Amino acid sequence: MEKNKVRFYYKLKYILLRTLNIKLNNEAQHKYWGYKNSTPYMERENYCPNHFNHYKLWNELTKDINFKGLSGYDYGCGGGIFSKLLADKGADVTGIDYSKNKSYEYNVVVEDISKFVSEKKVDFINCCRVLGHLEYAKQDIALEKIRQNLKDKGYLILLESERGVTMNGHFRDWRNCLIFHGFKIQMFLSDGVVHCILAEK
Repeated sequence: MEKNKVRFYYKLKYILLRTLNIKLNNEAQHKYWGYKNSTPYMERENYCPNHFNHYKLWNELTKDINFKGLSGYDYGCGGGIFSKLLADKGADVTGIDYSKNKSYEYNVVVEDISKFVSEKKVDFINCCRVLGHLEYAKQDIALEKIRQNLKDKGYLILLESERGVTMNGHFRDWRNCLIFHGFKIQMFLSDGVVHCILAEK
């Protein structure tokens, strides 16, 4: 009974904050994404992080996963920083991004992650510093698509900022957000700003 109360509280908080943020930020979001979603901008940007702490958190989170023989997607693959880490661990990885980065060396599907539906379900989806670049409504759609594209017991590896440390401010309580969308949290790591979460479908 207590668990149901807690879950209800987080759902209510989540829905209210999401609704308020969409209403308050709608005009700013529209202008911001009119620029950010332009193909020339996306082509020259690489959204993968290069801060040492990001690698440290990601490596700690994935160290006990045997990726050999697993297939999956690297959402918002950019230039392929995380795709390479996954491939080096033995995974068959395919990048998903809004446009292809010229330096990306692996298989890639050019698609909006909030619209992408896989032909076959995969073992894992890596999604690092991507959802924070989407508007709130698209974040929810993307998470539903991620669940749809994962096999049962498949893993989501999520690395995101919880606080608005960049100009767009599309950040939230990612742990409870994943629970809301039906994921089971297996591990949660944080350096105080960036949160790294391993979740299971």
